[in-house]
Amino acid sequence: MKCTVLFPIYPTEDINSIWDCFETFFQLDAIVKEISGLKHLEASSHEMDALAIIRNKVHDTRIIDTVRKRLVHNWNGSSTFLRIDKQAASVGRLRILDDAHENPPLGSILLELSFTNASEFEKFLHWFTPPTKDGKIVTS
Repeated sequence: MKCTVLFPIYPTEDINSIWDCFETFFQLDAIVKEISGLKHLEASSHEMDALAIIRNKVHDTRIIDTVRKRLVHNWNGSSTFLRIDKQAASVGRLRILDDAHENPPLGSILLELSFTNASEFEKFLHWFTPPTKDGKIVTS
């Protein structure tokens, strides 16, 4: 598995605030990189544990089913992604965007996940967003 995070930085934004926001969600070492004329924080890892903070936020906010559905919906056989509302993230809240219908004013944080096979994806999916029933994680 490989996870990559792209976090846009607009010219009017304070870089220190962006770093703080990034660290609220990700345990990754990031670099500032220019992509298509816009600066981004970019980070990647091959470790699932690098996503432990965001995983815990998914579980704490009880949006496991929503995130799982989005990951499965975006699965193309080798990768998937989530878009996170950057404005909500700037105040410590996790809000997953509906990819086709939302384009928030501050943009979105892109979390891309690549896998070597479907089995690796299923293992990640079970760890990140385990199956639930009536809002409770199924432990069987």
